[in-house]
Amino acid sequence: AVARAFSSARSAFHLVRETLSEKSHTNYSKSTCGVPLIDPDTDSGSWTGYHNASEINGRYNQFREGFVFSNGQLFDVNLEGHNEVREGNELECITEKSHPGINFEEDMEELFHLMHNVVADGVLKAIERRLSLPPLYFHDQLGPTKSSSQWHTKRYIIDTGRGNVEQNAQCEPKNDNPESQSGNGVDIFLPVHTDPSLISVVILDRPGVNSNAMG
Repeated sequence: AVARAFSSARSAFHLVRETLSEKSHTNYSKSTCGVPLIDPDTDSGSWTGYHNASEINGRYNQFREGFVFSNGQLFDVNLEGHNEVREGNELECITEKSHPGINFEEDMEELFHLMHNVVADGVLKAIERRLSLPPLYFHDQLGPTKSSSQWHTKRYIIDTGRGNVEQNAQCEPKNDNPESQSGNGVDIFLPVHTDPSLISVVILDRPGVNSNAMG
């Protein structure tokens, strides 16, 4: 489920960037491929949609584009007939035959189920047992977190020669470590920021086999 969700996300990022490169990112209704675009002037706590890599979407998003899902909301990206972005940025056309049943929204829903229902709920239940709290204590105190959570799929967009990708909409995304050496030392692509989450579940998508990784 995780690998399939990341595959769908990579392809969806490629498609959205293709459509947005042909027009200004100032109309926050929907992109030409039907994806809701995030208005940076709205409350980030309820964002659902796509944002490009720009400091206008928060200093921690200056080098990251992302799909954001809030409060149980989802959206779809029609990927059939478009290119799948494989490891190494190779492109392969997506068809029903080559990718039977491919569905961005369903893949994102399965990923959320894993992160929320399996991991986060499992951690909360373990804390309840450890502290001898009654079952469903956190659910009763905080409400259903499934409909009050926010989660993201993010991708670094880094052009170390020109800085902010906003000035270089066509630069190729990089799936390497988000670090680069420069004459002034190490560039910081994800600055320190506050995460107000009760529980944060972070899954990294890296090519190849990563020793000691879980999954």
